[in-house]
Order: sequence, then C-alpha cells, then structure tokens
Amino acid sequence: MEPTLQRAATTIHHHPPSTTSMKTLTSASLLLLLCALYPTSATRASNTPDLCCFRFYDGRIPLAQVVSFNRTDSGCPTEAVIFLTRKHKQICMEASNKWAMNIINQLSKNSTIKETQN
Repeated sequence: MEPTLQRAATTIHHHPPSTTSMKTLTSASLLLLLCALYPTSATRASNTPDLCCFRFYDGRIPLAQVVSFNRTDSGCPTEAVIFLTRKHKQICMEASNKWAMNIINQLSKNSTIKETQN
C-alpha cells in the first residue's frame, strides 16, 4: 500500500475586534482630534480679558460697606465695576448704573478708599 499524503486542513479563524477595543480606539482618536483643535493657553491668554462680570447687581450698596472697587477689563462684553465690601463680597454693577457712578464719585473723594488695579 502506498502511503497517501493528506493535506492538513488549516482553518484560520478571524475574530472581529471586540467592542471594548473599538470603543477605546474611537475614544483615543477623538481625544487626539480635540487636543489638536483646542487652542493653547498662550493663545487664549492673549485674547481673554482677566476680569469680567456676566451678572449684575441692580440694587444699592451702602457706601459705608464698600472697601474698594475695580473696573473690569476693556475687553469684556459689558463695562462694569466690581465693588468689594467689608464682608469680602465682590459685587458687579454695570459701569453705566447711576448708583455705581455715585459710589465711585463718593469713593474718589475719600482718600482712604482707592480703586484697586487688576
């Protein structure tokens, strides 16, 4: 009897990538894209004002409670004044507010209370 050669059947099983590895790959790709598109802090620092107000107090602040005031940066959307009270609260008022202008005028006359620099 002649020996017969049999060819070994090789079966290659191809497993699709797992859902977890696809999610990880997608997340990593998205993170890389966001990092590439996000401006650096140096770019933001040159374009962003340091001190702005976005909500404003419309009431009256007793003059005796105000310790100092500071004007917001000129690059802010709304020109405002920040008053610091004796209780260390910062209160934003629009610079065009008549009461704010009155407080600033009164404080400017008082030599012990000055405008602080930002």
